[in-house]
Amino acid sequence: MLINKLLPILVFFAAGYGLKRGGVFKKQDGALFLRAVLYLCIPAVGFATFSRMEMGIERLYPVITAFFVIFGNFFLTRMYFKKLGIPPRQYTVYMLATIVLNTSLMLPFAQAKWGDEGAGMVLLFDICHVTLVFTFTYWVAMRYGNERGGKVPFSKILRLPPLWGIFIGLAVNLLKVPVPAFIYEITEIATKGLILLMMTALGIFYELKIRHWRLVAGALLQRSLGGFLLGWLITWILGVQGVERQIILLISAAPVGFNTLVLSDLEDLDRDLAAEMVTSATLIAVIVLPIVLLII
Repeated sequence: MLINKLLPILVFFAAGYGLKRGGVFKKQDGALFLRAVLYLCIPAVGFATFSRMEMGIERLYPVITAFFVIFGNFFLTRMYFKKLGIPPRQYTVYMLATIVLNTSLMLPFAQAKWGDEGAGMVLLFDICHVTLVFTFTYWVAMRYGNERGGKVPFSKILRLPPLWGIFIGLAVNLLKVPVPAFIYEITEIATKGLILLMMTALGIFYELKIRHWRLVAGALLQRSLGGFLLGWLITWILGVQGVERQIILLISAAPVGFNTLVLSDLEDLDRDLAAEMVTSATLIAVIVLPIVLLII
């Protein structure tokens, strides 16, 4: 049953939070779990998924959707928010929160609901998303937060392990390279560790301290509801149907991503506001996503 796959996600999140509150883990320990996810689990999932995926034009749908969801929310925010007279450091955090998605959180849920097909769709979406995070979104943080331009660190993109896992998997698939069975046994172990490490890390990072309720509520609503509506529009235009459309719409409505906080810290924006948005979005998603997945 699906509930048996979703319960561990909630249990590990609660365990991470409880162990931090009990003094077993410190907040910075969560970064170690996320590094394991970044360098071991996600590359393994990417390789295992894309090396065996049936290729076709429909595999571009998540990539195209990600592009329009991110830029759509960016232009929506530009249309109205700067006119409210909010300080640039807060305005930029709000903008980042609406265009940076927590696709990493969606991965274990999609894996639990749809298996490799769900994980593959998340990773396809993430090819465009991650590229834009370290290019366009980074530029947004530099340009609007400090009213200046800046260089985009393209080298960071090339060093991302998840992208290497995806690209090697695609190369193996397209070139029909035979893969020894033990390789997939290794990736299977890493895949199973994804839920444990990711959700424990999110529990460790979680804090509920909200002082900017209106900004937080607005950003969370636009990120998820706005993302869902933009995703619905693009998938309707592209003619995406069935389970594939369900997965894409779920990813499009993903909560505020952790890179909102990372970029806010790098560019000296309002870190407290960024932390409030990320942690609030994470808690809501952990509660709501299992319910949504049980319904659809």
